[in-house]
Amino acid sequence: MIISGRSLTVDLVVNVYVFLEVFKSLDVASRVESQLKLVIRPMYSNPPVHGPSIVATVLKDRDLYNEWTLELKAMADRIISMRQQLFDALRARGTPGDWSHIIKQIGMFTFTGLNKEQVAFMTREYHIYITQ
Repeated sequence: MIISGRSLTVDLVVNVYVFLEVFKSLDVASRVESQLKLVIRPMYSNPPVHGPSIVATVLKDRDLYNEWTLELKAMADRIISMRQQLFDALRARGTPGDWSHIIKQIGMFTFTGLNKEQVAFMTREYHIYITQ
């Protein structure tokens, strides 16, 4: 695994199980399925251990932490820049509406203000996929 261009050893605990059985009746199959769901539910409900292990490794190492904060700042700046470019392009084209919400928001996601028909058009015509 590579993080920030450095080699980082992380113990990954990954379990993969396959269960295949043929039953003589649908009733028996249904009861077995019900019991299996009780067994596997905790496996799906608990997060994997490798994520926190990576975080702990980065936070404990001053050099990795500093490198991570620089990369985080670069990504945040890139998002801000992309939002500004989109806003400027919309205004330059005279697109109707007030698009200032695009540059006022923060974070990785943004409210576009597009309705369902506009989103469908973007997907159909330009293969741009946006949540509705």
